[in-house]
Amino acid sequence: MAAPEQTTNPDFITLLARKGREKVTIPASAVKPEAGDRAQVGVALASLPQRSVSFPAPRNRPEPSPTVPDVPLSAADHVVEHATCLGCGCACDDISVVVRTGRIAETRLACALGSQWFGDGQLPAHIRAGIREGDPVAALAAVATKLHDADRALVYLAADLSCETHRAAIAVADLLGAALDSVTSTTAAPGVLAAQRRGRTTATLGEIRNRADAVLFWGTDPATRYPRFTTRYVPDPEGLFVPAGRRGRTVIAADIAADHGPADADTRVAFAADEEVAALSLVRAALRGRAAPNAKPDSVDARAAALADRLRAFAYVAIVVDGESAPHRDPRRAEALIALAETLNATTRCALSTLRSGGNRSGIDAVMTWQTGYPMAIDFARGAPRYRPADDAAALLARGEIQVALVVGAASSVPESIRDGLSHVSCSVIGPRASESPFPTFAAIDTGVAGIHERGTAVRLDEIPLPLRPALEAPAVAAFRDQWGPATPTVARATVSSLCAALAAAPSGGDDRIAQANRLRESSPELAVAAALAADGRPQDSYVLLRALGATLAHLKGVA
Repeated sequence: MAAPEQTTNPDFITLLARKGREKVTIPASAVKPEAGDRAQVGVALASLPQRSVSFPAPRNRPEPSPTVPDVPLSAADHVVEHATCLGCGCACDDISVVVRTGRIAETRLACALGSQWFGDGQLPAHIRAGIREGDPVAALAAVATKLHDADRALVYLAADLSCETHRAAIAVADLLGAALDSVTSTTAAPGVLAAQRRGRTTATLGEIRNRADAVLFWGTDPATRYPRFTTRYVPDPEGLFVPAGRRGRTVIAADIAADHGPADADTRVAFAADEEVAALSLVRAALRGRAAPNAKPDSVDARAAALADRLRAFAYVAIVVDGESAPHRDPRRAEALIALAETLNATTRCALSTLRSGGNRSGIDAVMTWQTGYPMAIDFARGAPRYRPADDAAALLARGEIQVALVVGAASSVPESIRDGLSHVSCSVIGPRASESPFPTFAAIDTGVAGIHERGTAVRLDEIPLPLRPALEAPAVAAFRDQWGPATPTVARATVSSLCAALAAAPSGGDDRIAQANRLRESSPELAVAAALAADGRPQDSYVLLRALGATLAHLKGVA
């Protein structure tokens, strides 16, 4: 099939050129169209550079777990090696996914949490906009209309989508002059703000595995929320400078109230919840030689001094803490832990490793920082990104400032406080299981999950990017990504024309306009993929949808 004709819009190209490193060339023949010709204008929607996903496959893979028997593969089985699991922030990229008759039959080397995240790969594939169902063009047109007409909009990034989709969603927020936020502002903001105030002493998980001879688990046991952390990184694996593995490392568990460290720790120290921040300060004081004299044997001072004596004896200390906030945790502890790591580096080597939940949450922070300079709570109302951590999505929704919201990602990952606010505004969701949203929506489009149905890039909890190798990618999506991937960011003008025709047909329902929209969508790569997925009963591709939505909003913005 011949490639659709493309054009370029200099104004929109200039807008998005600053958002990435791609070299954007505007043809000399490109002339800003007159008002009557704007419907024929194509736009470019930026995507992640292709070089950012070119990583060699990891080597020296461990043998399959003895708890998962090696079942002989049939001729119909398809195996995807080195798949990346986003069940938690560890983003294990050594999973072998066995696909049988269009379903995931086995996930080798995956933990229980990873196996649950992969499941069998089957998701709902509903498309709903008001009373209309099954039409992706009508749903996108409804979303574009609401967002364009709103005086104050919110774009909210949730979990289980790729960095490429997040980037396209950020471009949408920029076009609208909307507020932009993510799940981070509610779940991990204290750690982010503390790192901005003080800096952060950290390292990759590979460095920690190779060098750390002591691991301090501060109020967390990875076995519950990050099951393979201890077997892939520390303390179990052998390291370049710790060849004995677990036998060559000392594990220290700091139990904070009911938040206990690993059960097999070599040393334990316990602090009450209201003693936590004070204990961290006392450990720092003891490391500097300023321990309280004549402390009672079981006092906070004595326990902190004993912990300091243990830590300074090692060559490389890794402090592991859960970065996801909880109501019972003191928000000041994030800064206190950063300060402790800084103090330890005066006498030995120390790195703070902050654990994050799954669904590519670290990728959301990375892309938002890359595109705007800030990791969360951003406002484009003045035409440029402003950082407003005190006015995040929860605050804006509570004050009633938001009229229309677009949630991009899994609705189930939206925190409870944000769900309450979204239930009082016109909200649309584009993401996995959008049709099962726990809050009301005027439009919902089910998409695949990044790493299972959609390719792209994800970011591990230590900010290492990893390629996603989907086991259930639809052939239509694969062909589209190969031809219209990051190297070809231009959106065909037929996509914009088709959606604009759908917008015009929506109020009147005229048969001629509907027929025109149907003819145009056949020549649009994005809408052809969406129609093929809908016809096959498959979930939509989020990146394809956000490309089309962003292009349409850019066109409407030019017309207004």
